[in-house]
Amino acid sequence: MVLFDDNESNMTKFTADDILRVILNAGRPIKAKEIANTLSFNRGEEITRRDVNSVIYGRLFGQVVQDKFFRWSLGSNSLEEFESDRDDLDAQENTVNLDSIVRIKYSRGNELQIGFTKGEDSDKDNIKYISRHSPLAISILGRKVGEWIDPPQSRKNKHLFSYEILEII
Repeated sequence: MVLFDDNESNMTKFTADDILRVILNAGRPIKAKEIANTLSFNRGEEITRRDVNSVIYGRLFGQVVQDKFFRWSLGSNSLEEFESDRDDLDAQENTVNLDSIVRIKYSRGNELQIGFTKGEDSDKDNIKYISRHSPLAISILGRKVGEWIDPPQSRKNKHLFSYEILEII
């Protein structure tokens, strides 16, 4: 199976940009296993540490750096380039960004309004504020109204559910 393709074909599990997005949104150095877990959650299929490392040591070689604890972060050139790309993405109409309040539908038609915070999770005015670094936030950011997100189903993630982005408020 193709793990990475510059053309981002339908056979692709994930791209180098997906890895860069996960590293950037983590806001801290992050291990390949954590990257794989987040990508698995976002893509709805199993992605392993080995899959992630094959892209990091291939297509992303020199764009990400590893610390002595085997955690990855963006190199300075990658960060500037990626933040510029992310600013372009945030500017697109109907795309979820860090300033958005998002209404989602999940689990048998239940609805929830979500906002993003740098701090801890909280509730205010019927809006659930979640950490922008949480797997749920990472899976929503950059998505558009009408998209369905299907997290991977596994024994350790039985609490996960599919959800649809209904509206950006």
